Amino acid sequence: MAWEPTYLLSPVLLLLLASGSWTQNLELLQAMEGQTVSVTCWYDALYHSSEKVWCEQIDSSCYPFISKGAKKLRYSIRQSSQFNHFTVTMTELKMSDSGIYHCGITTNTRIIYLRTIHLVVSKGDSSASATGTFPTLRAHTFSTTQDLISIAARGSVSCIIIAMVCGLLSKTLVFTVLFIVTQKSFGQHEGTQQ
Repeated sequence: MAWEPTYLLSPVLLLLLASGSWTQNLELLQAMEGQTVSVTCWYDALYHSSEKVWCEQIDSSCYPFISKGAKKLRYSIRQSSQFNHFTVTMTELKMSDSGIYHCGITTNTRIIYLRTIHLVVSKGDSSASATGTFPTLRAHTFSTTQDLISIAARGSVSCIIIAMVCGLLSKTLVFTVLFIVTQKSFGQHEGTQQ
């Protein structure tokens, strides 16, 4: 019986790994200098208390600018715990802000990317900057209802895994008890015949 969990470990780990890799496709967000952009990032309820981050990708590393609750110069994160999302806002954009950004969740020593944004900031129109009013641009959160369904499915993956593990443990316990009872029954049956 001891070998069974070893065979079950691989599928369970695969499910956990698949549910943890939420990296979205690269999304293009174009803006002009001086504008404000906001990006909304959805996460699984399991990560409610995890730190939320906004980081810029440089080479293959992601350097966090800001984390939940903090406000650092032109960057802020506002969390909506009730609906499992947070919104990152970057104000007074500069051309040097152009780059690849990730919103994500920190777990132990790694960041789980929720969205990947390619921000392209272009030179602003001089007449627009004179007025001092710039619209706020919002990155598209979801393009279809299928994306919303996949978010809901992520939340239920952990419930399914827990149910599967509990079911398998219950079955193992029942089969172990049946095996012991059967062995004792045969042992007593053979003892009475001799």
